[in-house]
Amino acid sequence: MIFHVFFLFSLCSSDYGILRVASLGINYGQVGSNLPPPDKVLELLNSLKITKAKIYDTNPQILTTFANSDVELIATVENQMLSVVMDPQQALQWVSTHVQPYFPATKITEISVGNEVFTDVDKSLVGYLVPAMVSIHDALVQLGLDKYIRVSTPNSLSILQESFPPSAGCFKSEVSGIMSEYLQFLASTGSPFWINAYPYFAYKGAPDNVNLDYVLFNKNPGMVDPYTKLHYDNMLYAQVDAVVYAMSRLGYGGIEVRVAETGWPSKGDRDEFGATPMNAAAYNRNLVRRQMRNEGTPLRTNTRLEVYLFALFNEDMKPGPTSERNYGLFEPDGTIAYNVGLSALSTTSSTSTSTSSSSSSSSFFLTSSSDNKSVVHHTAYTIGPSSGAQNPIEIVAPLLLHHRHSLATVGEVQPPHALSLRMGIVFQPGEWTEPNQAEPSSLAAWVQNRPVIPYGPKATIGWAPRSNWPSGKTLWNLRHSLREGTTVMCFWVRLYGPEGTPLRWAPTFRLGLKGLKQ
Repeated sequence: MIFHVFFLFSLCSSDYGILRVASLGINYGQVGSNLPPPDKVLELLNSLKITKAKIYDTNPQILTTFANSDVELIATVENQMLSVVMDPQQALQWVSTHVQPYFPATKITEISVGNEVFTDVDKSLVGYLVPAMVSIHDALVQLGLDKYIRVSTPNSLSILQESFPPSAGCFKSEVSGIMSEYLQFLASTGSPFWINAYPYFAYKGAPDNVNLDYVLFNKNPGMVDPYTKLHYDNMLYAQVDAVVYAMSRLGYGGIEVRVAETGWPSKGDRDEFGATPMNAAAYNRNLVRRQMRNEGTPLRTNTRLEVYLFALFNEDMKPGPTSERNYGLFEPDGTIAYNVGLSALSTTSSTSTSTSSSSSSSSFFLTSSSDNKSVVHHTAYTIGPSSGAQNPIEIVAPLLLHHRHSLATVGEVQPPHALSLRMGIVFQPGEWTEPNQAEPSSLAAWVQNRPVIPYGPKATIGWAPRSNWPSGKTLWNLRHSLREGTTVMCFWVRLYGPEGTPLRWAPTFRLGLKGLKQ
């Protein structure tokens, strides 16, 4: 199997790597039918310089393969085992079988006792949680491993009754009793409170009311907590601080909070607004940049926030909506699931290979064929402004809509560049008039009145100010009003000067359009 390994987290023209980010890890799930073997996964992690990973079991093949590597592992007691390991003898047997034989060759640093137990559909599990954690910890003490391996459990953000503003954070009354016991255990053992935090869920639930830039870590006005006067420029940090305030209300404000899972899906069902490759790339890219700065939250500015990205691979056997199977940064064969707009590496290199010359190339993925499969994989693209400016250009939000098919996106690029795509254009320079999204006939008429240039040699593509960009609902509705075989490309661009300083909105761009061979 050939792995096309991309160095996702090296900024353009930078040699920074994950090795320098002690606070970043990744979730290595295994609910897939075609995932690579552990040795290939280890190669991938090493290439990415990721030195922390969490698994959802104690797979002996993984624990054996990761021996004598630089990767620290969090192993998991699965939910169905909680009632068993709450018994001290069973807990000792579990640790003796699943942990002790592999340690210290395999760097197991923590045991996760269950996952999201407080909010599991099986309400009986929560009663087993703290006794199971105590028994596992006591087993570690008995075996002399407690100084090296901590015990905790990840929690869903839905354990909170209130999370906005952050200072109003409090736990739901139905969990507060056992939560106090859990927090007492964490405080006595020096273990962290793990939270699974997904700003995506907030955006999906109210796309017209939640600022997308705020949840994606993009530049935005942010919000100020009216009680603490702390300023938040992203939702993840606000969610983490809400947990801190909730713990403080129970008398345990000194416990460290870490993010066990966070991520963004690159694909979703029709009602899963925002599940696109572009948003997934933006969320992960911007979060990694924060991690490279070892940032803390506004409430705990001097404590770096430890974060585990979700997830390493797309997992095709996960139940639920389409998004659940599309959180991975990588496909099972090692190709990236979407373009994060950052430098690419081969499996034998750990330095950036991107350039800004006209011969440079990058990769992105489009879905536009009649069978809904990717027809564009590795496409060299170049874009140059008509003004001839030499500053970096960020394609902030390009969107490709195809009749009855998925949204597709392009990531961040550097000039001068040219674009090769197989598509038709129904957008003119400087033009955007919001059609009436409540009336399908209006949408259809709007589309019918737009010129189509399929496979044309050249086309002038217009732009629209961000304030006048179509809403998410309009884009989704518009997609289903397109004529058969028609694709729409809409985007805005912005020029950036030295050190990323925004200069101005760029007007018209000339794009070369070519048919691609499948």
